[in-house]
Amino acid sequence: GHPNFLTGIRVSMDVTFTNKVWVEWQRYNFQDIVTSFSTMHRISKFDLDEAFIEYTDSEIIERLKVLQKEYLDDPTPENYLKLLYSTPSGLKLTARVSTNYMQLAHMYKQRRNHRLPEWNKFTQELLELPLFYEFLKMNNSLDNKDLRGE
Repeated sequence: GHPNFLTGIRVSMDVTFTNKVWVEWQRYNFQDIVTSFSTMHRISKFDLDEAFIEYTDSEIIERLKVLQKEYLDDPTPENYLKLLYSTPSGLKLTARVSTNYMQLAHMYKQRRNHRLPEWNKFTQELLELPLFYEFLKMNNSLDNKDLRGE
């Protein structure tokens, strides 16, 4: 009933999410974002055709390309802020994170049925970590739909 040993199983990984998920990710206490892409420093350099998830409206991406070109042609603070604040939340950003199995177990339980497909994919990938599934099962953290045909 006290799986505190899970805090000792450290995990470091690169994760790519949109801002919608990163805002929720930062609510967890026992994780560190070690390095990450910076919208502030990189928005003018991103390949906007590759930078967004499939749910981002293509017309919005085309408009952002115009703003990006305007900034590159005339790098004023005003053009920069227009570009930065017009960036949709479907922008993919990658970060190196360090956390532990206890925190990932909490994420799994809280996010496995989330409305955002990124969370669903991430929680399913957690089940592939060494012994992660077994620890969840041992601590009664799974429900019937989580079982792997057992």
